[in-house]
Amino acid sequence: MMIRYLFLFLALNAVPALADTAIPDLGNPAGSVLSPQQEAEIGKKLMRLLRKHHMIIEDPLVTHYIQSLGYKLVAQSDQPQRKFTFFVLKDNSINAFAAPGAYIGVNAGLIETAKSESELAAVVAHEVAHITQNHMSRMYASKKRRGIAVAAAMIAALIASKGNSQLTKGVIATGIAGSYQAKVNFTRANEKEADHIGIKILAHAGFDPNAMAKFFQRMQKATSLYGNRLPEFLSTHPVSTTRIADAQNRVGQFEVRQPKENFNFYLMRARIATLITRNPARTLNRFKKALSSGFTLNKDAARYGLALALLRTTNPGAARRHIEILLRKDPTRLAYIITSGEIALASRNAAKVKEVFEDALVLYPNNYAVVYYYAQALTQLKRYKRAYRLISNYLSNPDNQVEAPLHQLYSLAAAKTGHLGEAFLHRGEYFYLNDQLKLAITNLTKAASFKSNNEFLAAKIDARLRDFKREVHIRKPKHH
Repeated sequence: MMIRYLFLFLALNAVPALADTAIPDLGNPAGSVLSPQQEAEIGKKLMRLLRKHHMIIEDPLVTHYIQSLGYKLVAQSDQPQRKFTFFVLKDNSINAFAAPGAYIGVNAGLIETAKSESELAAVVAHEVAHITQNHMSRMYASKKRRGIAVAAAMIAALIASKGNSQLTKGVIATGIAGSYQAKVNFTRANEKEADHIGIKILAHAGFDPNAMAKFFQRMQKATSLYGNRLPEFLSTHPVSTTRIADAQNRVGQFEVRQPKENFNFYLMRARIATLITRNPARTLNRFKKALSSGFTLNKDAARYGLALALLRTTNPGAARRHIEILLRKDPTRLAYIITSGEIALASRNAAKVKEVFEDALVLYPNNYAVVYYYAQALTQLKRYKRAYRLISNYLSNPDNQVEAPLHQLYSLAAAKTGHLGEAFLHRGEYFYLNDQLKLAITNLTKAASFKSNNEFLAAKIDARLRDFKREVHIRKPKHH
């Protein structure tokens, strides 16, 4: 629930990154609007900080889903060619946020609370509008010295925590939440503009434009259940009767169509629930009841959630029975295939793992989720040569998606097969994406030391090492 505060700290300072060991120069609080380069650096830094504190769901299926939904909306905005990054946070609170550099975070709690994909899309479209209307820079330009002081306190808290994720989260969430909420929120004019443009994006993307007002109404009704502890969404997106009426009136400008149901929305709701649960047994019972009672948004999604919950509670045999029922109905559904492979791995059935994922590669060539889960299974089964070849082939295409977990897997597979230069290179990339720049440089320096590196690899390592060292120089605080 502290994400918007963490974003504020980054936006207020408009610096590319935190210092590793010292509080950086906060600059002039009367500075101008952020440049696109500053926004991009702040967004990247935010992602690395969130990843460092294990706050992002890095499941490839979930990431692909939220990116696909996001870009369907962006395509209908007034900046359809702009690069956005959408991601899901391990946070049960109901919220979403926009950050500089066109980064949009969606809390897991929002996805679980949304009753339809249109409701989820309504909130995401609202955040897309904040980006396209340049509300980030406008907000930054309006901040005063008091806000900079808050940012300084947050930097100190982050440094003092020395990587203690719980302490960091606690300080950010409790130290800032009450006193400076007004500093965090966009202005009412910003919110109204984001509502109006968000509804337009929603309608043009084929979603139900009524979904925004419907979601607002549900959140407003929920206030009586929460007492003084409002959902975070209501703190950062205040809902009033006027705002709901305004959203309803805005819908009249657009043709309202019944959107085609996206089954993946229901599947990802179920998957997220099993990924972030702190009580797997309770989640298991929840899906059992949903399936047996029929009180669920989608029966097949409930069965999928049950299969995942059984897998998480170390009952792969029972999980297999449910996933096989689903595969008979829909044999090419990627989520089912991936879960079938996960079940085979949990059963230590190497032959079945190979069968499932080799077939998946035929159906979905070059697919990041297939490559990642197959490589993960291969490394756990100690099939390092096959894992190395699989990832190496995938990485040979520079346009392919690469996330931090794949760098980690490749580093292991490369090390186990004697490709040490590559191993340390990708270990360095993994540390960099987790905001551990010193460790990244240490590993890249080690990577450069191997005489067995070919010319291409040596040049690649050297280029990345220069990039990392240049960033260290940028991070150093200025002394006055």
